[in-house]
Amino acid sequence: MLGQTHFIGNLALLNGQRMTVQWNKLQQNRPPATFQASLANPTKNRYINTGANDGTRVILKSGEYINANMVQSGYGSQRFILAQGPLSNTLDDFWQMIIEKNVKMIIQLCLPFEKQINQTSGISEMRQKTAVYFPRNMNEIMEAGGFHIKLIGCRGFVKAGEKVIRSEFCIYKRLVYFCET
Repeated sequence: MLGQTHFIGNLALLNGQRMTVQWNKLQQNRPPATFQASLANPTKNRYINTGANDGTRVILKSGEYINANMVQSGYGSQRFILAQGPLSNTLDDFWQMIIEKNVKMIIQLCLPFEKQINQTSGISEMRQKTAVYFPRNMNEIMEAGGFHIKLIGCRGFVKAGEKVIRSEFCIYKRLVYFCET
């Protein structure tokens, strides 16, 4: 199994060009996919053209739809979940998935907010890209879907020009690591 530190290091080393090459390579070998569950749950998808593939999507025990897929890594048999950053109406489902699938690490690849140009005024505005789904302050407790999430540790470092923040959360006495790049 690939260690967390090794995985994060490899992720930090992937620059935009290498990621684009890998993405294009994956697109060439992509099997046909259907997205019926995504189409049936439009309010749970951030974008209408980015849904969960029916063949690999994560299915919650409750039967609720979540925009998340099981993905095979390029490192042998290791699998991971690739999910959209939760929306305010999918926070409960997101944390249910974390608990049900025994997720030990969350890596967020986007910031919670992004700049967007207002088409009418031409003014740059900040738009929320993902709901804040974890506490930002030490010992702060956040509730989502009956789960209590507490920030119990946080440290940051810079690697290859990227800022990485590692936070540790306690959820029902289980430790979950979160890395924000």
